[in-house]
Amino acid sequence: MSKISDKSIKVLRALIERVQQCSIGTCTSVNMWTEELTELVGGPAHVPFRDETALRECADWCSENGLPLLTMMLSADKDGMIVDQLACKLAFKHGVVPNRAEMKNAWLAERGEIAALTEEGIARAEEALAETVDALNVSKAPKGRRALANARNQEVEAKSLEEWLTRYRTDVLDVKAPGQPLIHNDFMESQEGYKELYWVRWNKELGFDGWSEGKVGSGEFVDALKPTFEDNDANWITKRFGGFDLRAKLEEKRDGIKRFEKAAYGFYVGDMVAREFFEEAVSLLGRQYPVISHLMFLKDKEAYVPVKPDVFETGLRKLGVEFYLSGYCSWDNYTRFLGYLERIRQMLLEFDPETTMLDAHSVLWIIGSGYWFDGEGAKEIEKEKAAEVG
Repeated sequence: MSKISDKSIKVLRALIERVQQCSIGTCTSVNMWTEELTELVGGPAHVPFRDETALRECADWCSENGLPLLTMMLSADKDGMIVDQLACKLAFKHGVVPNRAEMKNAWLAERGEIAALTEEGIARAEEALAETVDALNVSKAPKGRRALANARNQEVEAKSLEEWLTRYRTDVLDVKAPGQPLIHNDFMESQEGYKELYWVRWNKELGFDGWSEGKVGSGEFVDALKPTFEDNDANWITKRFGGFDLRAKLEEKRDGIKRFEKAAYGFYVGDMVAREFFEEAVSLLGRQYPVISHLMFLKDKEAYVPVKPDVFETGLRKLGVEFYLSGYCSWDNYTRFLGYLERIRQMLLEFDPETTMLDAHSVLWIIGSGYWFDGEGAKEIEKEKAAEVG
């Protein structure tokens, strides 16, 4: 990317600030009049913005960071009805749209995404723009694009979910559980039912009601939690980490066991809010999504679920949502993921009014892993079909 000038950074700041105004309701339109932009970057009033070099640099940055049509917020009229010709030209350059006839629809779609940026997304974008010019110039890594993608409010595509469920029914259930319900059936129970069974057993063994605040720092709570990291079927832990040595990890930190047990007692027994526990666990154990989400899951199987980032990223992408978990283990990211999962659960209620978060978790896992569609599971099904024919 060519060197981005201070003027270009001012332009980007102005565009993002307009998005921020829309997000909090102080502005009704995401569009920005070219004459308004000129004034915002220190130019004379009533003169359209025509600095093609500065705008091109902005377009380059936006394209690299997942908002290729951001510069098309610029409009040639005050009402925002006509897209600025220079902005159109830059969109053509980046191949966002092949011709002018498709420009309007592309812009309307992108404008919706821009307007839906959350406060986190705006903060991340502003943080990127506040970096030194040299750092910004070399910021070609997908990380910036992933951060901005994560910040958008996106919709789970009902049509895509329906298509995957249809394929699941015809390719898998018609062989494994013919005639049974889509969500609660023998096959799903055999594949995914262990999560609830283990949760019930773990909670019985942990006996949170019997935890005493006086035991904080003794290591007793850590030892009680240890077996939950070692069960073979807890594959979000064991298959990736080969188990997880909670005590050893905490002993790496000064007063790690005492700090963790204080937080664990507060979360599982007391009134510590979930966010505080999550963030304290991250500070002690690192940004290990399977580990942290496992601890959350132990508290409430209706509110929290375990996470293996790669599989669920893939599942969401198949449902039209570009959302990243790998490298983003934070409370905000986790709650955003839970939000998408809740949307999937709501859609599944059509098939079963008793669909739970764990059911939605299982469906997304099956879609994301692809095991029963394109992997070894699919081969197993083909063998079963062939045996029936034979």
